[in-house]
Amino acid sequence: MAETVNESLTSVFDDPERQSLMAKLKYRFKGSLRTISPTIWACLWISSIEKLRSIVTTASQEDGIEDLLLRFGGVVASRLVQNWTQRTRRTSNSGNHSGSASGLHTPTSVRSTDGRSADERSKAVRRDEGRCLVTKAGAYNQVAHIYPYCLGARFTGVSRDMFWSSLSLFWTKDQIKSWKDVILGEKGTGNCVNLVTLSATAHVYWGKALFALKPISLSEDKRTLEVGFYWLRQFSHASWVDPLFRAEHFFPRSCVGNDLRLFDCKTGREICSGDTIVLK
Repeated sequence: MAETVNESLTSVFDDPERQSLMAKLKYRFKGSLRTISPTIWACLWISSIEKLRSIVTTASQEDGIEDLLLRFGGVVASRLVQNWTQRTRRTSNSGNHSGSASGLHTPTSVRSTDGRSADERSKAVRRDEGRCLVTKAGAYNQVAHIYPYCLGARFTGVSRDMFWSSLSLFWTKDQIKSWKDVILGEKGTGNCVNLVTLSATAHVYWGKALFALKPISLSEDKRTLEVGFYWLRQFSHASWVDPLFRAEHFFPRSCVGNDLRLFDCKTGREICSGDTIVLK
């Protein structure tokens, strides 16, 4: 029997306990609202509930607000979001815009000029049958990373330490360890399981966070995964946000502005939020 994920992408906003904790946090901050950056707002809403409880407890203590503001400032300084969204690198280093995989009869690119494993990339292309997982385009595709390549084993030094330390404010040690075990393992971000085949356009949209894929169900043999496709609404930059802010219409139906769209190359149908994609 397949494992099913029933929660919607915005289910955290409907959780009564999380709503109550965020309301308490807003009350504790009072006149300090302008120090809550969009990054902190997002992390608070999707954090583990245990960590959110701990944050609210800290806010209730003497000098707790000052402590939290300092720690929140560290998260912003770590460039958490900026590091995460650096999915694409300089064109001169990407080496994935043309060419064919050795032994594969497809113009889908798998070249690796920066030392990454071409074998793992070839495996990903074969697994995806050379087609873009979103548009089903059958050629001239690219291999993209799910977890950003730039945050893999080569992400070292102070920046790396600040990144992982920032996560520890919002998620438990066990959660972070499980992520590290997968991401920083022997094959790291270059592992086939962290690679997907996308059309050039879908790859750009993916790197710009214009859409997201939400796991829905996993087959019993772990070989088939159903995911939901969702366009992501683009927001203008703000320096601060109310902790209880909840955007309406998070997921545009079929366009995120500027006529940016994707189409199923087999049917010609426009790809919309809520569509189901089967990954094998």
